[in-house]
Amino acid sequence: MNKFNFILLLVFVVGVGAFLFSGANRNNGSKDEKELARVCVRDVCYEVEIAADPIRRERGLMFRQELGEREGMLFVFEREEKHPFWMKNTPIYLDILWMNPAGEIVGISENTPPCVAESCPSYAPDGLAKYVLEIAGGQTRKIGARLGDRAIIEF
Repeated sequence: MNKFNFILLLVFVVGVGAFLFSGANRNNGSKDEKELARVCVRDVCYEVEIAADPIRRERGLMFRQELGEREGMLFVFEREEKHPFWMKNTPIYLDILWMNPAGEIVGISENTPPCVAESCPSYAPDGLAKYVLEIAGGQTRKIGARLGDRAIIEF
């Protein structure tokens, strides 16, 4: 193999490697991209991040310093259960709404206080839920949401 062919082969191998490496980084980045949905309660709609896997559900809105008036997070569970929530490392007040598979609100915790302590209380609904919506504290009262109201979830 002459010197020119060797250099050409080396450039090709380095180029292919760089292309494959950049593709791997793009795929890893897509895992961090937020999946979004829309949840409407009493004709007020929220653009929400979806937390459907155990890692995203565990992290939730921890460490968020603010949450817009029409923003939130929708936790999606495989099974209908009580799904208790806590506010560990969540420095903002949140309203938490638990909903059954039909979107009916089966539990509400209004203005749930932040918790930065090592041990935090948990909050749970009376009924079974498949979805849990976290929105800015005070929104539930502002829109007049109540137990039995039905949310519309658009994935």
